[in-house]
Amino acid sequence: MLSIAFACPAARAQTDENGFFTEYLVAAAYAGPGCNPNQLVTADFLCDGDSNENNIIPEEGFILMPPVLEAEDCEGGTQPALFGTFHLSTLVDLDGNLPIVVQMTEGDLLNFETQAPGADNAMGYAWVYVENVTDSPLDLRMGVASDDSIQVKVNRIEVFSLGVCRGWGGVGTTQNDFPVTLQPGGNLLQFKVWDGGGGWGMRARFVDPGGCGNVRSGEGQIEVGVEPLELWQSPAERSLESDGEAPGEVTVNVSVTINADGAYNLEENYDRAWTASDINPEPTANEAGRLYWEGITAATVSYTLTRSGAWTISNFSGTATIDDNEITVGGTSGLSSGLEGYVGEILVTPAYTMSGGVQGCNITVDQMDGPWINDADEVTDEWIIPEEGLIFGIDYEGESQISGIGIMSPEAEALFVDAPGDPFSESILVRATSADGFYDFERADIFGTNVEQVMCAAFFYAVNDSNEPIQVGIGFGSDDAGTVRVNGRPVITTPRCAGHPGFTDKGTAQLDPGKNLISVYTFENGGGYNMCIRFEDESFEPLPIPTTIDPTGYEPGPDAHPEPEPEGGGDGEFEIINSPFIRQVLMTPAYTLATWNGCNIPIDVMATEWISDVDGEIADETIIPEDGLIFTPDYGGLAPEISGLTNLGGAAAMERFWTDPDPFTAESILAPASSPNGVYDLQGGNIFQANVELCMCVAYTYVINDSDVGRCIQLGIGSDDSISVKVNGRPAGAFQ
Repeated sequence: MLSIAFACPAARAQTDENGFFTEYLVAAAYAGPGCNPNQLVTADFLCDGDSNENNIIPEEGFILMPPVLEAEDCEGGTQPALFGTFHLSTLVDLDGNLPIVVQMTEGDLLNFETQAPGADNAMGYAWVYVENVTDSPLDLRMGVASDDSIQVKVNRIEVFSLGVCRGWGGVGTTQNDFPVTLQPGGNLLQFKVWDGGGGWGMRARFVDPGGCGNVRSGEGQIEVGVEPLELWQSPAERSLESDGEAPGEVTVNVSVTINADGAYNLEENYDRAWTASDINPEPTANEAGRLYWEGITAATVSYTLTRSGAWTISNFSGTATIDDNEITVGGTSGLSSGLEGYVGEILVTPAYTMSGGVQGCNITVDQMDGPWINDADEVTDEWIIPEEGLIFGIDYEGESQISGIGIMSPEAEALFVDAPGDPFSESILVRATSADGFYDFERADIFGTNVEQVMCAAFFYAVNDSNEPIQVGIGFGSDDAGTVRVNGRPVITTPRCAGHPGFTDKGTAQLDPGKNLISVYTFENGGGYNMCIRFEDESFEPLPIPTTIDPTGYEPGPDAHPEPEPEGGGDGEFEIINSPFIRQVLMTPAYTLATWNGCNIPIDVMATEWISDVDGEIADETIIPEDGLIFTPDYGGLAPEISGLTNLGGAAAMERFWTDPDPFTAESILAPASSPNGVYDLQGGNIFQANVELCMCVAYTYVINDSDVGRCIQLGIGSDDSISVKVNGRPAGAFQ
């Protein structure tokens, strides 16, 4: 009887007395980025060339093949999984595929480790079918708890997503709740849950939004089960037909079919880089990235979009309001350009031990940006010309902060070390590949073991095939600390002691015409050891910059790659930019903090005066910033929290921000800075050109409200370290 119960689960699973689901369809585990996937939450791990998140009808015994390796193999333009494989702990079948199974909860908890014992850095799927047995849309709230991050979709539309590293809480508890609408008939719920380490699971239930308690299966509103149902079909469906190839011109014909008895409203949203034309019927509003129709009756709405340039995935979303019900437009929601937005191959050094007790968790910014690859002769971090099989030495007792070869598997030593067994051997650069830009240094074909207290460098070349320098964004993540250099100069440096965060570290860099050397240094303490890197556009989406490990044509050094020219100032010419990102600012110099450091400034202190001058003509509330404005704060007086100018990195930076080279007599100059994605590296070559510390600065920009009334907006900010925002001189927010 017991074996029959497990082999033939009930067609309809009852929720428990607290409303928690007690039975799920489960597919686990996929290799994942750790406890918090960040932007990778939307990645489609199911995409195997046949199935994906947009078409799967999960049922017991359904076979999932390993995820695809190429973006264009993902139907519907869905973003493929960025970690591209089953987890090593996954219980796959004899063909290496993953069957979907029915799994009962342990109490109210779905434990994914039942399917992948001991899995860390993993992701799993769970599904439940819910039938709304009423005749109308049913508005409920869903409560969830998870260990760690979780994404929830209803009928293939995301309704909740949270990136967090946490435990699942006590029995019967939920940690988040959110609104959910169940359409009449069959509805498919999909859960994706990520794990960094330790426990891995979730619980979920529906709650009455009016406070009338938990909603249980079989009590007149819902029936919960694991057998497929005929799913509700949206009365609004989108289809796409594209023509052309990126980076050339691409044209997309978009059609939205609507099944409505009377008039309805429709809103369509798409990437702002597209230009809309041939819109039928005429829209009520036509804005960048948005079309809106009000009170129309057309059975089909169509429009054409065109764009040129490099891009990877373009997303579409929309809502139709029919009979006062707001319905998400179904159908195709993404389009792939076919261009790759990831770095597919790199050259890797051996794992090295670090001098002076330095570890992946306690390393400083100065150490990270210091000398590593140095043979005291021809090879340095700036002058190396990496190529596959390059043999080079390390000056273990000289400038390099490396003390010897780290522990690797015997197979890895044979690849990476010229004299295996010799901790002071010469090193060999080895090629490593990735289908998604994520590199796990502990995998079998790299270091082949759980390495600890080491660092390594990875190299590749980025190709700018234009005749002028270009500015690009960089997305980066590492476990643990990591730094990225472009042509030998640091552009991202992130001390951290944590699991892999996804592409959360942002920077901008100049790519000179031709080949540019990208060097990635990753520092490990213990546990996982990995990194990912990609180029990004102003919307933080992957930017398909060509990359290679072939050094042909690359020239190292400052003559071939001079320091990026700082932006000029003084002409006062700025364009008005319509962008969700603040792409131009006016910067003050860096000022030395009189009392506080950048991490401990109280919020009330951040709200006080910072740049007031001795005459009282310039103050935080009354300043009128303009390019080239010269002023002198009243250090220690009306500007009590700063004591003077902070030394900058070179003559070019001082010339931009100071009226003369003497910090004791120089006045301050406001100078412009720009960023394609709103991320400003204040220590970089376009601003202060130095690793400034224990200081502060102010950045100004003007925001234009072109309506006749005041508007309330939300501003997203991030900083290293403390930050304060003032609007028209008045404090609007501050974070320590």
